[in-house]
Amino acid sequence: MTEFYPLHSLLVRCPHCQTPFMVIEPTRHLLLRELPVGTDGDTVPFECGEMTPHLMSDCHLLLGSQSCCNKPYFVLTVRIGRKDPHKKADCSVLFETDPRGPADRWVAVGLQGVWTVTCYELSCGPVEEHWIGPFGCGDTNWVGPYGVAACFDHPSSPFPFARDYLASHWLDMTVSFRREPDAT
Repeated sequence: MTEFYPLHSLLVRCPHCQTPFMVIEPTRHLLLRELPVGTDGDTVPFECGEMTPHLMSDCHLLLGSQSCCNKPYFVLTVRIGRKDPHKKADCSVLFETDPRGPADRWVAVGLQGVWTVTCYELSCGPVEEHWIGPFGCGDTNWVGPYGVAACFDHPSSPFPFARDYLASHWLDMTVSFRREPDAT
């Protein structure tokens, strides 16, 4: 099982050349280079309903590169919240921009890549945002003419890895939501 610890400060490095490009602190992400972490992305098709039917989630793969070496990498972002049993599931509530109160940040130890978790309250209840990576990409031949798309048939596409990673770590990601909500 994955161990989570309170986050104090974490240096994120390029997976290719190990140059630091971001610091994650308890209250903020600080970019050390001029480029954003990801410039394009798409949803990772991942069905978690059978494992955790009382949860809603939104999983994305973001492609990026930094000026240190200009080699591509990707990160996974996952937002998880509890479904309201009295309403139709709508993941858009996971993207409210008005958190209720301060966020808590945690870091997972002992896994490939960096894995941080930010926990905060929204109007729909508690939400966790997982940030996992960066993972190196050998090339970007899998990126189409309109940008990143969930491509599973190209040999260098990271989407099969992303789906498998989420499937193998899903129960660790949802540990705080694992208990079914009390019926009211």
